[in-house]
Amino acid sequence: MKILKRVLLMLIISVALLLIVVNFSEKTSTYRCEGTIQFKDDVKSTTVYLKLTEYRWWVHLWSNNDANIRLEVPSLVFPHMYFSDVKKLGDIFQIYDLGGTQQIGVFSNLSNTLRIKLQNASFDGECS
Repeated sequence: MKILKRVLLMLIISVALLLIVVNFSEKTSTYRCEGTIQFKDDVKSTTVYLKLTEYRWWVHLWSNNDANIRLEVPSLVFPHMYFSDVKKLGDIFQIYDLGGTQQIGVFSNLSNTLRIKLQNASFDGECS
């Protein structure tokens, strides 16, 4: 009976910890960024929508990334983009390409600015 109580207690603690990890492992913020998108020969004013999902410290036990970023650029042919390889340095989030080898953008939480290379263009703007 004593062993059964301990096993049940361990099970309850494990489930509680799992619920904490699942429900509180990330913090999400959304931004609307106004700026310019530059193609080879053309510059246009545009709006980019950014969703920043920051991971809590314990996520580093199974992941090397600090965050992920989802972008929506309505003016592009393929408007939705997802960047899973994001590193945080203070208030700056460095955005890397799919292989994680080349930095393609930066989002600053301090100045609320976004600079990123997209499909065949680059975006530079201020977010709120």
